[in-house]
Amino acid sequence: MALITPLLPLLLITIFKWPIIPALLVGILYGLAVTQRSWSSFINLLTKSAFEGIGQGAPAIILMVGIGMVLNAVFHPQVAQTIGPLLERVVPKGPASYFLFFTLLAPLALYRGPLNLFGLGSGVAGLMIGLGLLPATAVMSALLAVERMQAIADPTNTHNVWLAGYADVDVNQITAKLLPYVWLLVAAGVLVATIMFV
Repeated sequence: MALITPLLPLLLITIFKWPIIPALLVGILYGLAVTQRSWSSFINLLTKSAFEGIGQGAPAIILMVGIGMVLNAVFHPQVAQTIGPLLERVVPKGPASYFLFFTLLAPLALYRGPLNLFGLGSGVAGLMIGLGLLPATAVMSALLAVERMQAIADPTNTHNVWLAGYADVDVNQITAKLLPYVWLLVAAGVLVATIMFV
């Protein structure tokens, strides 16, 4: 009976059109009801899960709020006017400079940096495209290639943090070991983007 716990919220949302939060709460309560033998263990596990969930979810929530604030700031007209001339000077114009720029600066995708599509990079990409510095296809293909650096090696990724905790090593050690291999992968992706779009 406990195995259907993940399906219960999905059924409530898709078939009965429940809002997400009440459906998830019903799933949590159902899962606890079918797995706990006593009322005290039910309450203890519910309380413990709530505290651990807040502890594990809060950093991601704060990060998303922070990224939203940064994106709003980057897209503000005054910021765009200030950053625009700088971007015009540094954004590559030809194929060789395009390849070198995005390949060498790929680590700027780490820590939700300026070349990370899921961080500040979406604002930078919007400015590059909006200012007409590069075609949209060239910007997006380069940032998607560089995004491999973030997806695989970023020490802020949940999977890397969990893996580091499980292996009892520092998460930055994982990034340091992955970096050379991921950089080669990024270079291959940027090369394909250069050939196709620049």
